[in-house]
Amino acid sequence: MPYAFEPADTSVADAFARIAAEQLDAAIAGAARPETVDKAGLHDLRKRIKKLRGLMRLFRPVLSGFGTENAALRDAARAIAHLRDAQVRLGTFEGLRAGLPDDPALTALHARLQDEAAEAAAHRNDAAIAAYGAALAGVRDRLPGLKLRAKGFAALRPGLERTLAEARRGRKAAAAALADPAFPAEPLHAWRTRAKQHWYQARLLAPIWPAMMAPHVQAADDLGELLGDHNDIDVLLHHLADAPPAALALLEPVALARRRALAGQAVALGRRLFADRPEALADRWAVWWRAWRKDAAT
Repeated sequence: MPYAFEPADTSVADAFARIAAEQLDAAIAGAARPETVDKAGLHDLRKRIKKLRGLMRLFRPVLSGFGTENAALRDAARAIAHLRDAQVRLGTFEGLRAGLPDDPALTALHARLQDEAAEAAAHRNDAAIAAYGAALAGVRDRLPGLKLRAKGFAALRPGLERTLAEARRGRKAAAAALADPAFPAEPLHAWRTRAKQHWYQARLLAPIWPAMMAPHVQAADDLGELLGDHNDIDVLLHHLADAPPAALALLEPVALARRRALAGQAVALGRRLFADRPEALADRWAVWWRAWRKDAAT
């Protein structure tokens, strides 16, 4: 079934249990044979964690055991995060280099990143994937014991408002970073996490009025992509801090300009996406939720 609330869900608690179980079961099955996990499979394993954390954060204020399970999911994500890093660095570099002239220093740097990506692919860490699967199996075992302390939209509203408030504060911090001559990256990294969580939460609620929710979901997805590309450039620059000065002299100006452009686009989009106060957006979605549930009951 889709990653969303469904008309057939008999209650919010049942929907939570169903969605969590679907994501956990798929993730555990994907990690059961580490030797078969390729690039696409690894991407899927990471997405499962993000979906689960978005779901649990939506219910955070009313969910028993949130702290334990969120920490378990976070640790599981960290266990496999490094397995894709080399490939992402290579792809980010190639995207930046496309606008630069051929130069021996950049060619050497490209070869280094290609070697790192090949090394990572050749020495896939089966133990890390197995640890990921074991951590999620523990969450799956504890899932029946997790309880919600509210019903209906009242179970969703506090977490929805909290994530929205955090995303709005993140947008303001990102705007301040963009205006700072030093252009610190950390505020944008922090904002990306909250923006992504809101995207997952909006996806969960998309069925309440698909025609109206679809543009919001798409805008949240677009924001996450902008901030993700910004993050990838920053990670690449940190990784290459020890690169030869000749290569960095060519790469850094282009990378920093691209980072700033991405940040500017993200702040502009975030200004619109998070224009409503959290309470106002929650009020609107609550009305749509009640109409949707009423229609489902008829």
